Amino acid sequence: MSNSAAARTVVLTRPEQRNLPLARALEQASITYLSQPALEVVPLVKEIPVNYQPTNYDMVVFVSGQAARCYLKPLYQQVGELWPLETMIGTVGVSTRQIAQAEIERYQNQAGDNLQWRHPPATACNQDSEALWEILRPELASIRRVLIIRGKTGREWLRQQLQDQGISVDTFAVYDRRPAHWSIQTAKTLRQQVASNGLVFLITSSESAEAIFHNLRQLDLLALCKNSVFVVIHERIEKRVQSLGRSAGFAHSLVVKRCVPTHESMLAALLKAATSPQVI
Repeated sequence: MSNSAAARTVVLTRPEQRNLPLARALEQASITYLSQPALEVVPLVKEIPVNYQPTNYDMVVFVSGQAARCYLKPLYQQVGELWPLETMIGTVGVSTRQIAQAEIERYQNQAGDNLQWRHPPATACNQDSEALWEILRPELASIRRVLIIRGKTGREWLRQQLQDQGISVDTFAVYDRRPAHWSIQTAKTLRQQVASNGLVFLITSSESAEAIFHNLRQLDLLALCKNSVFVVIHERIEKRVQSLGRSAGFAHSLVVKRCVPTHESMLAALLKAATSPQVI
């Protein structure tokens, strides 16, 4: 991996396989990167109970790409049938839809464009439950039962909105996210890569932010945050990063830049943060 003299090293903190597309693009742009997941994703289910299969619902909502993977793999290994055309698939954003569709097409061995997808457009300012809710509102009268596929912990906002409309909602946890342990070797690598103008951290969840700051504290690396840039994908994560910065003793706000969770938007934000001659 090469790097221009003034560029900051980018730290990709998503799960390993999720880092690959951005890693390739950064390498093509001659930007050094480190793949250092903040969280470990642990699947929780090996089979999908009959009552949580899509034929029982008007809509199945995936709150993340991990949710889609951890639900669809055991579902298709167990059932081996096509996704029911009458069951809508809701996702909180375009990137989650892309992951879910790729998984469905891999197991069904046919295109998934004809399925009933519901998600915010790629141009939406936010890719989240609130944006999905605005897409669903015109169709609420035709939705009676919804299954939300999620991690062991997560927001309850969408479920509450649906229930307030008299819709029956079940939630099914298919994975857990646990803080990854960064080793002494990781600390050494970060120190070697950090320049006088800091690093760039990509942070895609509040849980990731908490795990990153915990590891930096444990490894006596909090000082790296002072000149670094934090690229986040939502306002909630931005607020959490700033809160963690204050708790770490920083008198001034950290440099946080927001983008939307698409490959193109994240890459553009990372490239700008990495190559800007000053902290932006």
